[in-house]
Amino acid sequence: MGMTAAADDLGAYELGADDLVEVARELEADGQLQDAATYWGRAAAARPGDDAILRALTGVLVRLARAGEAVEACRRAVAGGSVSTYPWRERAVISYVYLNDPAGAAESLREALASHPHDAQAHLLMATLAYQTQDFDLAREHGQRALETADDDVALQVRQRILGDFEGAVSVGRRLLLQRPTDVDVLVLCGLSLHLMGRLDEAVGFYYRAAEHAPYRGDVIFPLADALILLGDHRAGWRRFGAVGDEAMLRTNLPAATPYLDRFWRGEPLAGKRIFILPYVGLGDSLMYARYARDLKAAGAHVTWCCRPELQRLFADLGGSDVVTSDGQLEALGDYDHWCLDLLLPGRFGAGEGRIPTWPEGYLKVPAETGAISLPDRGNGRLQVGLCWKTSPSHYLRNARSLSPEDLRPLARIADVDWHVLQKWPVEPDFAARSGLAIRDTSHEWADFHDSAVFAGGLDLTISICSAPVHLAGALGLPAWAMIADPPEWRWGRQGDRAPWYPQARVFRQTARGDWLSVTEAVARAFETERGALEAQRTRL
Repeated sequence: MGMTAAADDLGAYELGADDLVEVARELEADGQLQDAATYWGRAAAARPGDDAILRALTGVLVRLARAGEAVEACRRAVAGGSVSTYPWRERAVISYVYLNDPAGAAESLREALASHPHDAQAHLLMATLAYQTQDFDLAREHGQRALETADDDVALQVRQRILGDFEGAVSVGRRLLLQRPTDVDVLVLCGLSLHLMGRLDEAVGFYYRAAEHAPYRGDVIFPLADALILLGDHRAGWRRFGAVGDEAMLRTNLPAATPYLDRFWRGEPLAGKRIFILPYVGLGDSLMYARYARDLKAAGAHVTWCCRPELQRLFADLGGSDVVTSDGQLEALGDYDHWCLDLLLPGRFGAGEGRIPTWPEGYLKVPAETGAISLPDRGNGRLQVGLCWKTSPSHYLRNARSLSPEDLRPLARIADVDWHVLQKWPVEPDFAARSGLAIRDTSHEWADFHDSAVFAGGLDLTISICSAPVHLAGALGLPAWAMIADPPEWRWGRQGDRAPWYPQARVFRQTARGDWLSVTEAVARAFETERGALEAQRTRL
């Protein structure tokens, strides 16, 4: 007799909360998630103030793609008289992460703080939400409120993730590690704090300690590989990136690919073979790694390049690819001799030994104009310059890669330039007053990166932080200036005004950590001295 039938025979509604929990756990362990959700729901109704039961219920509902029901379960827990802020906080996380509803998340947290105004965890979550939506003043306000009643675990997160008090974060983290020396979360946050202070050797020590206990966590692999490459140990760095291709990690992150693990490409000869490449990381990375389609083709492979939908039209003419698709259904892997993740291609082709294929003229084509979008006016005698100054703060380098409008003020001194938005992040309502720049924003017209590329092709210059627009310009072989933070991401290296991945791009670096004005001052000076070259370049295009 199955577990569900056995429970029904007992009369499920007459079971006590403990019995319901036991049945729910066994059903979940057996993979019977639908029935498990039913019994977790009954347990939650029997014991509405039990946060552990609510956590189990919402976890199963989210796995079943029933996030809306999970939110309602949180509402019922609140109505049932919960004595903690957990139901509000859980509702906020589900609303933001699974329902793409930041307003609903904020509403839930405001309710939590109205009921529990001194709850450190609710303030931390509100600060985190504000940070992710780039309301940094509100984030700091709630971060400071959280510290008023925070224990060391919350204080570590506030100082590292919200306030940027990295020295303070390391101090708190070391104290926690005396009690819990193998706590991976604490080790990672200490490592990231040291990383962001430029103390890379110390950061690597914490990352390695974390890797001993969690070698396949992304928040361990990526910053460790980043730091190793910046320190000059390219071989070790790419070996760390290669961990995402280990069988244990593939089984966890790509369970649908498990039947095809024997076909995962680890460098075998490709002559006459069919290979399928899957995207693994962000859009900027996908643009950068697309250069390897040519290497795969040169090795004799028939190449199917899978990309995100936003890139498919642009990648239609990707050199080296035989087929471009955005259909990442892993069941299709059975039709190929090999498959691989785009992130792993540099390591397979010698990046650990310093071999990087460079294409100064670009490895993607600027698409032909279609008339579907507005283009820069290259006939008005003014230089047309695209600008990207802001990107997502969800990266492990946090908001260190983005500029404020005030940081852009030196650019306002440059005469005879039309400035254009070259990012999808919303422009601050008071951008003109704070930056001094009059900027044209037609980004709402771009449906995907094909449209962005058409627009970028009409510019005389792209000026961008480390974000997708600079990768787009590099992939297209267009003139680009990159504004790079200290510490930089691994791909830019630690010094020099050129970077190996995009040799035609000029790099402008912070002279002191966090000092973006030094960068935009240098950009403004370079613009004036190189205006003639930019204008001459226009006549050649």
